[in-house]
Amino acid sequence: MAQEILFPDMVPIPGGSFLMGSEEGREDEILPHIVEISPFWIARSAVTNSEYGLFLRDTEAEREMACRAGTQTAYPWGDAAERDLGDYGRRWYEGGPEIAGGPSNAFGLYNMADNVHEWCLDWYGKDYYRLSPARDPGGPETGARRASRGGSWRHQIKVTRSSARSSLDPSFRYTDYGFRVVR
Repeated sequence: MAQEILFPDMVPIPGGSFLMGSEEGREDEILPHIVEISPFWIARSAVTNSEYGLFLRDTEAEREMACRAGTQTAYPWGDAAERDLGDYGRRWYEGGPEIAGGPSNAFGLYNMADNVHEWCLDWYGKDYYRLSPARDPGGPETGARRASRGGSWRHQIKVTRSSARSSLDPSFRYTDYGFRVVR
């Protein structure tokens, strides 16, 4: 019997320019710069275990553009770090929230900052913003760590800002890391 291939619910993201990075963040995101992104489609939520075989991921720039959803606010939900997180404190020891739980952003994407850290296709480069092309930046050619974006159910507000960058050795596995499918 052939295995059914499951495709996630995809949302079109219009191409365009946006200001990537922040003056308020960590040293590796401080250089805000205009980036132009080609149109793309992104999954409405992070992949589930049954969708894990689909392994295409977004770049850091695509992820930030999708997270911002046409805004320049610090967080997907606005400029205030705090918001009603409901049972967030309980999730630390019980596990992550429901996929596509809570309110979506203006593009209809869920949990852009508060479910799992999401792997990006890019290798991480601390100084990449100083060298990156203005159109469809794809990260450094090589590296030791992969870029990731968004906060997780374990870290609450720590890295949930739309521009916040993080990275991890790709051989590491954690229960609060995932990714979104793009095309």
